[in-house]
Formats: sequence, C-alpha cells, structure tokens
Amino acid sequence: MKEWRNDFKDSADLTKQDVFVIGSTLESLSPRVQEYSDLLSAAEAERADRFKFQIHRDRFIASHGLVREVLGFLLRVPAHDLEFSEGEFGKPFLSGDFAGSEIQFNLSRSENRIVLAVARARKVGVDVEFVRPNLADSGVAQTHFSIREFEDLNRLTGRDWEIGFFNCWTRNEAFIKATGEGLNRPLGSIDVTLRPGQPAELTSVDSDPEETKRWKLVDLPFENGCAGALVAEGRDWNLTCWNYPS
Repeated sequence: MKEWRNDFKDSADLTKQDVFVIGSTLESLSPRVQEYSDLLSAAEAERADRFKFQIHRDRFIASHGLVREVLGFLLRVPAHDLEFSEGEFGKPFLSGDFAGSEIQFNLSRSENRIVLAVARARKVGVDVEFVRPNLADSGVAQTHFSIREFEDLNRLTGRDWEIGFFNCWTRNEAFIKATGEGLNRPLGSIDVTLRPGQPAELTSVDSDPEETKRWKLVDLPFENGCAGALVAEGRDWNLTCWNYPS
C-alpha cells in the first residue's frame, strides 16, 4: 500500500485504466475533523448535525471530507466547490460543473475504517467490514446469499466459515454498490467465490456469461480482522492502494 504524502500528491494521475483505493481510519483523520467540516456543503453539515453522538458525527465529517479532498485534488479544484447528487437508489455522483469529469467513486465505512474507491469512466464499488463473529449468522447467510453461495459456505467449518461469510458479504456488497442498485437488486442474482485462500471472482451475474465478464472483483489488502472487496467495470484496469494519511 502506497503512502499518501510521499506518493499520492506527487504522482497520482487517475487515467481511464486506473482504479484508486484510499484507506484511512477515524483516528488518523480525527485531527482534521474541524478542517473537513469547513469543506462540507450546507446539506452535508445539516446531516452531520443530526447525529446524536459525537463519534458518529465525526465519522460522517471525516469520510465526506476525505471524499472532497481526494476528488478535489484529482480534479484540481477547491474541495468545497464540488457538487454532488444521488442516483435513483441513493448512490452519490459528481454533478453541476463536475458532471462531465467522468470520475466515479464509492465510499465504505465500518467501525473506524474508511475506504474510498475512485475510477474514471467506469462504475466502481467498494465494501469493508470488520470480521465480527456475532454478525456471521447462518440465518443472515441463507437470506442474503445465493443458493450456491450458501451451499459453498456450509462446506466450511469454524474460523473458515466465518471468513467465508465476510468474504461473501463484502464481495456481494461491492458489486451492488458498483451497479448503484443496492438492495433493489434481487437477492441471489449473483454468485461469488468465498472460500479462504480462493481467488476473489464473480462466477455468475444474472446467469449471463457476458455480464459476468463485464466486471472484475478483487480483495483489498487490509490488516487482520478486516475484510474488503472492490468491483469495477471492465478488466483492463490497474489497482493502486493508498494509505491516508501516511
């Protein structure tokens, strides 16, 4: 994972063949919460103020501030000037004067972890989850995973079952976030690999081989105890991961 201060601001150039992932933590960004709050739009500031607890407010400000800082840098414009709208199912995108930039992005948060994926002229989705045993539930898997995924998961036992659950969860989430459909996509309409050590792969999308080939799925290199996945359109892109701040 490359370092933000030593690499990103010196050399980052987002081409159509690049996908960038910028990872950070609330602890790393907390010194900048006040600075980031000044970057938010009036609507974002209002949303931040609705949070009852300070930690949730700070997470919102840190993640939205990070999005603005990164996209502002890539577009070479003041971060506060960026304008955003939401798609039919709630996925944000650049709008106004920046609608023609072709930059697409997606954000994921889990506990104190914040991850941002950015691409140009291709859809992208990212998901990160802390591996928490109390969330790895067989009933959840049966409800949310495809029949094939559920069968594959139940061939595993113990810790492998738990890891397989979160592999499946994050890979599915990354895909539906990339498409922008969210929970409006029918459950079980995609299949992913999930066994520990098995390469991350979309094995079926709507039972359409051509649609399956249209996407690439990769795992993200997070520390132990954290699972993550990235999905982007096409297979002709290169992934670069950045740690922020270094």
